[in-house]
Amino acid sequence: MKNVTHTKTCSKCNEQFSCGSFSEENCWCSSLPNIIKVTDQGCLCKSCLVVEISNRISQLLEDVEKGKFARPDFTQYQTSELVEGIDFYVESGMYVFTQWYHLKRGHCCNSGCRHCPYQS
Repeated sequence: MKNVTHTKTCSKCNEQFSCGSFSEENCWCSSLPNIIKVTDQGCLCKSCLVVEISNRISQLLEDVEKGKFARPDFTQYQTSELVEGIDFYVESGMYVFTQWYHLKRGHCCNSGCRHCPYQS
């Protein structure tokens, strides 16, 4: 199989983007947490997909907190690269790690992080 990319249109914002799902290498979207089921609604551009994944993560964490189901092993979602809007956001030029980042790391670093889920 050759490295082939296709131009697709985001089903939310109508922005055009390159999709590498038909290439030998993975598409850029495979570097994001795989927590959204594929639907017939079409692909999303990176900006819209990051927002959608972030919203799904928030709902997942809220459901776990409410006891709707047992806490999953979040370390299965570890990635080699951090994703802005999912793993961190920038505030006053500083990286602020999200609760999701801490959960998929799997332990507390004892640095007093703002969104640490391990502190009582």
